[in-house]
Amino acid sequence: MFIAGDLYDKWDTSFKLVNDVNNILSQVACYHVAGNHDLPYHSMAHYTSSPLSVTKSILLMQGKGNSGASYGEQIQETSANVLIQHRMVYLSDPVYGHEGDNYDVTKLFETAAYKDRRLVITGDNHKAFVYRKNLRQVWLNTGPVFRTSVTEKDYAPKCWYVDTDNESTVVEAIDIPHDVNAVDRTEMYLDQVKDTFVSAFAEQVKMQESVSTDFMKQVEALVAMVDDPTKEAVYKSIQEAESEG
Repeated sequence: MFIAGDLYDKWDTSFKLVNDVNNILSQVACYHVAGNHDLPYHSMAHYTSSPLSVTKSILLMQGKGNSGASYGEQIQETSANVLIQHRMVYLSDPVYGHEGDNYDVTKLFETAAYKDRRLVITGDNHKAFVYRKNLRQVWLNTGPVFRTSVTEKDYAPKCWYVDTDNESTVVEAIDIPHDVNAVDRTEMYLDQVKDTFVSAFAEQVKMQESVSTDFMKQVEALVAMVDDPTKEAVYKSIQEAESEG
């Protein structure tokens, strides 16, 4: 089993969760790279302080077999047939702040670092996709195994089966059972945002003379200090308020 990073949502997680995860992963041969959420300070320099470092899984390094590149690591070799990497990429729907050829898999697959790979597996982007360059060469972005955003409410979590034994590379999605009506983490964030963040913003705006220009500046300054799901929830709240107004 390959894990393309962000096994944990945050690195300072509970011992119980780490033990539960280890009990599951110890049942299969497992290989991983580290994602930004796995790492203290989002840096591989602090990998040994992360729960991922004691996970019942092998950290993939760069080499000639199955090669791995964790978050922030540059690709140093191009000969491995299979590359697992934690980096932001997209197929047809760019992620804000990550637009252009450096993130577009159709362009990346033609560059020296990727053009000879049989299989590239990436994590980070929460939208799963498969890009087939030809019968043999495939780029798989796995997507999350659970929903962390209100924008993913209708998303069906998946894991993936991959077979490279034959001339044509096989990639098949396997749906993970889930409850579409379950309240996920970010829906609770959204309630928190509406009840606290937005109220706090409103109080600050009341003290400003130029409401229309200052409000978004305050929003952008404050959301820069929170995680991505909360940012999405803040902007979602603003969009809802604008549509209602």
